Amino acid sequence: MKHKSTLRRGETLGVWVFGAVVGAVFTCVVRLLTGPGVSGPWLQLAAASVAAAAFLVALRTFNFNVNKSKTDLFNSMHTKLLDADIQLGRALLSDIRKSEEIADLGTDEFRRINRALAHYDTLAMYAIKGDVVREHVVETWGAAMQNLAPQTNWFISYRAHVDGYQSWPHLSQFLAELHDLQPGARDMLVAAKKADAAAIP
Repeated sequence: MKHKSTLRRGETLGVWVFGAVVGAVFTCVVRLLTGPGVSGPWLQLAAASVAAAAFLVALRTFNFNVNKSKTDLFNSMHTKLLDADIQLGRALLSDIRKSEEIADLGTDEFRRINRALAHYDTLAMYAIKGDVVREHVVETWGAAMQNLAPQTNWFISYRAHVDGYQSWPHLSQFLAELHDLQPGARDMLVAAKKADAAAIP
C-alpha cells in the first residue's frame, strides 16, 4: 500500500494537470466557436485565466480533502484510544512505579499495556509523517503521553531486552520531541497554529 504522502504528491500533480487540461479544452472550444484562423492575445489570455481559475478551484478542493482526511484519521485514532481496553492498558502502565515491576506483570496485564502502547505508537507515526495534524495530537494526547513517559520507556527497554529489538520507534521519537518542549511550549504551539488557521479566509 502506498503511503498517504505519496498519494498526495500524485494528487497535487493531478491538480496541475486538471488546470492545464481545462485551459486547453477552453481554447479548443473557443476556436471552434469563432472559426478557423481566429486567434490572438485575448484568446490566450482567456484560456490562461480559465486554466488559472480551474487550478485554484481544484487546489482549494484538494486542500479541503487533505485536511478532512487528516481530521477523520485523527478522530478515528482518538476513538480507538478511548476504548475501555486501551484505557485499562494505560491505567496498568501508570501503576508501575519501577522498571523491575514489568517482569512481574501477568500475561493479560502485559497484553493490555502492549496494546495501549501500540496504539500510541500508531498515533505518533501519523503525527510524525503528517498524516494527522501534529498540533491536534500534542493538544489532545501530548500531556497524557508525557505523563506516562517514564513507564513507557521502561516498558520499551524491557521489550528490547526480551525481544532483541526496539518496539514502537515512532512513540520513542515523539516522546523525545514532547520532552524537548519547554513548560507551556505545547500550549503556545497549539495557540499559534489555531491563530494561523483562523487567519485563513
